[in-house]
Amino acid sequence: MFPHSYLFLAGWLLVLLSNTNAQTCSPQCPVGQYCGNSLSGAGTSVCLDCDVACALGCSAAGPGACDQCKTEGYYNDVDTGTCRACNDACARCDGPGITQCSHCNTGYLLTGTACVECAEGTFGDNCTGVCHCLPNTGGCSNVDGACSYFECGWGYTDPPLCQTECVNQFGKNCKYDCHCPVNDTCNIQNGQCSSGQCEEGFSGPGCQTELPRLRIPPTISGNECGNVTVTWPAWDETLDKGQGPIYNYQVWSRSDNISDPGWYSQVNTPVGDTDILNTYTYTFTGLDPNSLYKFRVDTIAKDGKKPFSTKIWGFETKFFSVACPGAVFTDFDVDVNTTDMSLYVNWTLMSDQTVSLDNLTLMYRVSRVRGCGPDIIDTDFQLVSLLNNTNISIPDLLPWRKYEYKVHVSITRGNLTESRTEQEGEFITPAKVPTGPVKDLRVTSTSASTGSIAWNEPECSHRNGEFRNYLISVKNLNNSAAVDSNFTTTQDNFDLSNLRSYTVYNVLVRFVNEEGVGPPGSVYLTTLETGKFSKSFLSISFRSVIQIQGL
Repeated sequence: MFPHSYLFLAGWLLVLLSNTNAQTCSPQCPVGQYCGNSLSGAGTSVCLDCDVACALGCSAAGPGACDQCKTEGYYNDVDTGTCRACNDACARCDGPGITQCSHCNTGYLLTGTACVECAEGTFGDNCTGVCHCLPNTGGCSNVDGACSYFECGWGYTDPPLCQTECVNQFGKNCKYDCHCPVNDTCNIQNGQCSSGQCEEGFSGPGCQTELPRLRIPPTISGNECGNVTVTWPAWDETLDKGQGPIYNYQVWSRSDNISDPGWYSQVNTPVGDTDILNTYTYTFTGLDPNSLYKFRVDTIAKDGKKPFSTKIWGFETKFFSVACPGAVFTDFDVDVNTTDMSLYVNWTLMSDQTVSLDNLTLMYRVSRVRGCGPDIIDTDFQLVSLLNNTNISIPDLLPWRKYEYKVHVSITRGNLTESRTEQEGEFITPAKVPTGPVKDLRVTSTSASTGSIAWNEPECSHRNGEFRNYLISVKNLNNSAAVDSNFTTTQDNFDLSNLRSYTVYNVLVRFVNEEGVGPPGSVYLTTLETGKFSKSFLSISFRSVIQIQGL
């Protein structure tokens, strides 16, 4: 009796001979096809595709007629002469079992001859990838690392893969900005700086406490023969920098004497007064009339019932002469009218009959678009004359900006003329409705019932406020009676579902800040016919840094 394998080969030889005798294809079938009966009958012979398991050619239909089995995903069952599929875990194998693998598919690790699914927290080829999903949210795919609930762990973003590490940001979804010194590094989970220090002006856990600071230097409200009165407003969370509440203030002075360049604290305001007074005043006495002096006020935050251990220096005044002729102003106020977006400046001049004021000019310019990273300094100052007035209103300020200003004076006393900057500081303008559309709005994929879109944020100068969300409107252009659909998202992409097949939709996306909704970006999305393959597009999108507190 012949061995089973010989009988098998003989049987297939008879089949091959019978097919060859019965069927003739002209021209001869190419590699990957065989000559067989046409589906139309009538004894017609046609070239038909070999089974998917076949690597080269075949003699007939089915995985048992292959000349050679594919090496990827299949093996040769020598008992039956049939090409059979490997276990789903195997990329290559010698048999049907999970322990007969020679190479593993993505998401499995070869241990001996067995392919074992990647351990929890790992994925990819040979399980070399590391998942970065939020703990206790279902873990990640062992194939590509996609997080089950689209939630990234702290320090990572771009769900569901969550493989993008925060840059200069930290926390869940990279929500918080790092505030570390220059050339320092920030922990992407908790924001702690490697040096243990924070950027100037920040403190607390993760360097997230912005220390309070008055927005402008103190003003000189009295200056007479070595006696200088310094005045400053109470810290106001709506106008000034940082976070309260306030413990107290420290008032400092410094002379221009190069042999003694240090700052000296003349006074700490009493604890408790910071919750009562609106304006503070202190008079320095006995200053050297032959020296120049500058002044500053440091604002100390309250930490429970004690002062905060760190602070940021207040803005300094320019150097003042403390000789008998005093400063030009007894009062100088700068306020922004939020209704008509104008700058209101009000001042009071010293009454000194021996002084002639030749020039009084306000210079101002945009120093920063809020929420847009580093300062963007305008090249030129805008100039406004303040002579012969006691107040002035400057219209047409831009919203959501930080401005800096200086007041330049020219004074004549007898035969002497002096020119200097008398006041300087900064102010901010409030938010307004966005004025620009989102950028690069595009369709990234479509099917018969779904579609995906993505976009980039509007130009920074057109956001005009702190980001809240995007408003998405979808209109069916094939059916004018269809009701528009509206959605909101905080991401820069969105997946649409339950769409009608072979239909044109107009999709509008608007940027929303705390003041309202901006103009739309528009794109047309056409769904496919039922049964058609979906289209896919490669898209790359970016998010601008959104600073904490809009600055």
